[in-house]
Amino acid sequence: MICHDYKFIYLPLGHDYDKIITDLLIEESSTYELLNQEALSRELEKPEYKDYTGFTFVRDPFGLCYEFQQKNKTHYPTLSHLVSSLRGLNPPIIPQLSHIKEFTSSFPLKTIGKVEKINRNLRGVVEDCGLKLKKYAQLPNNFPEYIGAYSEEDISTIKEYFKEDFQAFYVNHLHSSDDFTPTSASVSQPSTNLSLTEEFGKLAPTWATIHELPCFKYLESLLPFKKGGDEPPLYRSINPDKDIAFVSLCTPEIYSYSLPSQEILEAYCQKQGYAGHFYTQSLDKSSHPTWSKAAALLNHIEDHQYVIWLDSDAVILDENKKISDFTEKYSRKLILGSHDIGSEHKDPDKQGTLMNGGVLFFKNNPYCINLLKRWRDFSLENHTPNLFSFGSDQEILSQLLRKSDPVGFNYKLFNMSDFNTDPRHVTKNTFIMHFLSYPDHLKSMFINYIHHSLLSNG
Repeated sequence: MICHDYKFIYLPLGHDYDKIITDLLIEESSTYELLNQEALSRELEKPEYKDYTGFTFVRDPFGLCYEFQQKNKTHYPTLSHLVSSLRGLNPPIIPQLSHIKEFTSSFPLKTIGKVEKINRNLRGVVEDCGLKLKKYAQLPNNFPEYIGAYSEEDISTIKEYFKEDFQAFYVNHLHSSDDFTPTSASVSQPSTNLSLTEEFGKLAPTWATIHELPCFKYLESLLPFKKGGDEPPLYRSINPDKDIAFVSLCTPEIYSYSLPSQEILEAYCQKQGYAGHFYTQSLDKSSHPTWSKAAALLNHIEDHQYVIWLDSDAVILDENKKISDFTEKYSRKLILGSHDIGSEHKDPDKQGTLMNGGVLFFKNNPYCINLLKRWRDFSLENHTPNLFSFGSDQEILSQLLRKSDPVGFNYKLFNMSDFNTDPRHVTKNTFIMHFLSYPDHLKSMFINYIHHSLLSNG
C-alpha cells in the first residue's frame, strides 16, 4: 500500500493481519494505491518516493504457521502436515526476511514492527508520518501462544526453516512471543540497543549539568508532538473492571509532554492488564491542576482494589515490573509512596515534605477514602491557585498523614531511587522516573523520546 497524503508505504508479508492493517490505514487515508509486492517493488524504483516512510509487520513464525494451517485445513489437516511441507521443494510459506530483503533492495524500510504488539508499533510509526489513528484500539491486543500445539519435532523444523526470521527478529531465538522484539530496517546488523533504564542510568551522573544546556530548548521546539492535532477527550478510561487502576491528569499548557506521558501509561496498563483513567482538564478550575489529584482519585477508588496516581512528568521506564511487586510485599499498608527530596535530612530545618506526591498508591479502604476527602476539601475550602499554595498539595497531604498516623502504621515510603526516581539517581532497577521540577522543555524532550522508544520500538 502506498499512501500519498501521509507519504508512507506499507509492505504486506502475507500473514492474516495484513488486511486488518491495510483496512485501518485506508479508512484514515484519502489518496492511496493497493499493489502486490512485485508491483510495489517496481513502483518504488521511481525517485518521487525517496521521502516516503516504509514499514512492515512481521509475525511470530509459530503463530504464522498455525494460522495458515487453520485457514487451509483441506490441504493441511494437521500442523504436522503443514510443517512437513516446509521441507519440500515448494513450501507454502516463505520466511519473512526473504520478502523483506527482496523489497529493501530497491526501497529501504524505516521500521519493522511486530504483529504481536500491533497497537503500539503501528500507532508509533504512523504518528511519525503525521497520521493519528482514531480506531487503533479495535486492533487485537492479545495473541495466544501457539507453541504448545506443536510436537517437539515440528518445533525443531520451524526453528530451522525460519532460522533467519528468528535471528533477525527475536532476542533469544526462542519460542515465546514475549521475546519477540522489533528490529531496525537494517536487519543484517545485530541490535545494540540499551534498555531505557540502562540508557538513563548512563545519563544520571551528568544530569546536574546537561539539563541546563540551551540546546535542549531548541530541540524540544522541533518535536512532532508540539504540532497539535485533534483535541483529546476530557476523560477516557481503559479496562475499567480491573482491580488495579492508574489515574492521570494533564492540562493543555503541558500537552507537549503530558499527552505522550499518558500514552506511555496506557501502553503499560494494556500490557499488564490494569485499568487507566485519563483526564485532560483540571477538575477544579479555581485551583492549580495539581490540586485535582484527590478529586480524581476519589472518582475511582471505590471501583478498584488500588488506585495509583501518576504525575504527568513521571514515566514508567521498566514495563516488565508489576504493581504486585509492591502491593503483595506490603499488603498490610494502605498507602505506598516515596520520600521527597530532603525529607530524611537530619537537620529539621532542611527537611522537605514527608512524601512526594508524584506517585501514590491508595488502597480501597475507609481510611484512605476519608484521607482523600480531607485532602480534596482543603483545596475547596482554601484558595489554591498556584502549585505551591500552602506549601504544595503534597505538603498538605503530608500534614494530614502526620496527624492521622503519626507512627506511619498505614503507609510505606520507599527511597526515591527505588520507586519514584529523580533522573540523577536512575539505575538499572528503576521502575518510574520522575522529572520533578525540571524545566518543561526538558520534560518534553525526554518524555517524547521515551514515548518513541516504547511505543515505536516496544
